[in-house]
Amino acid sequence: MINSPFVATGYHIAQIRVVFSLPDCVQSHLFPPDIDHQIPKHLAYVEWFSPFLAMPDANHGMYKVSCSVRDGERVVSIIPVSLIHSSIHLFLRFGSVAPHEWMSSNILELCKTFFVNNWTDRHAYRIVFCVYPPSYPRVWISTLFSTMNN
Repeated sequence: MINSPFVATGYHIAQIRVVFSLPDCVQSHLFPPDIDHQIPKHLAYVEWFSPFLAMPDANHGMYKVSCSVRDGERVVSIIPVSLIHSSIHLFLRFGSVAPHEWMSSNILELCKTFFVNNWTDRHAYRIVFCVYPPSYPRVWISTLFSTMNN
């Protein structure tokens, strides 16, 4: 994460695709028995967004993020659900008119750039601007969407 007094240190944005658990019989095949107490009960398959830039946009004070892509594919991970902090509101970034094919069901696949709405509530604002780093990396999940011109 970028070291800046104005960046949400230790936080990353991801889109949850599925939450799941591994049955005990599968865990025993995937993990050695001596780490049984460290295996999380609930996991999430997530697609990542880019890290926060060093500074927010000068016009509205929101950070721009985009879908993280490597070799033409979204960057993905399986993470413990316990690392998920909360949902975060993203504004779509587009020109003077939103494309007609954008719908709530496909917007995260079609739109590539978003603004993190740190004005949604006091908690989001304090995390983004007051820099209260968590004791270990945490994840914001993109679940709410709106539209915005820029």
